[in-house]
Amino acid sequence: MKSSQADLTKRGFIDETSVKNYLHLSYKDLLNLIKSPRAFERTVAVKLLSNYVDSLEEVSDILLMTLTQEKSLYTKIEICKVLENTGVGTARKMIRYLGEVGSNQHRYLPQDISKKLSYPLPRDIIARTLGKMSIDILPVMLETLDQNDTKIIREVIDAIGYMCFYNTIPDKEYVVEKLLMCLNTYYYDDVIRWKIVMAFSSLHEQDVIDRLCTISRTDNKELIRNEAKRSLALINKFI
Repeated sequence: MKSSQADLTKRGFIDETSVKNYLHLSYKDLLNLIKSPRAFERTVAVKLLSNYVDSLEEVSDILLMTLTQEKSLYTKIEICKVLENTGVGTARKMIRYLGEVGSNQHRYLPQDISKKLSYPLPRDIIARTLGKMSIDILPVMLETLDQNDTKIIREVIDAIGYMCFYNTIPDKEYVVEKLLMCLNTYYYDDVIRWKIVMAFSSLHEQDVIDRLCTISRTDNKELIRNEAKRSLALINKFI
């Protein structure tokens, strides 16, 4: 059933008319509007705050805190769109929120591998946003693999894999090196192992192919063996 305009507005949806009515607001006014009890006004505030390019790093703190509490779909979407256009400084802040927003993350292995013919969209909303940002933030995400926090590592792997799948990466050998090191360190963690195997589908390197071939034969989890086969099939498809 198609949602009514009133229902969409309650979920934070806005159109050009909604935005025009608030164009006169100052930066300070918009910071207050983002706390509005009306979802569509919060969305308007987020959209207009994106015009303050010089202040986006400062605004990102407010947006991230808002995202942790926000329930309205379209407001969350607008926040993520703004965050996607920020840089390394904001990416570092965002990484601290990995695994903290929402409850849609994989806590255990799924029942089956993805049926998609491309790279699955990360389920964690922060990972999803990081994966769509400029490749300039990739080194920051790779550094995160050295942290001793499995919750964060699980989600950043998704973002790395997604970014590498849809972009031309200049130093894939380094990405492979970092993922292989992470795989060896956290081999006992089924979810991390599975996600790295999935991320390998983005990297058409011989070291990756060799490791996937081994995993597809010897891993003690059938799902991970099948995921390795899927990654190999995707690599062969795009070679």
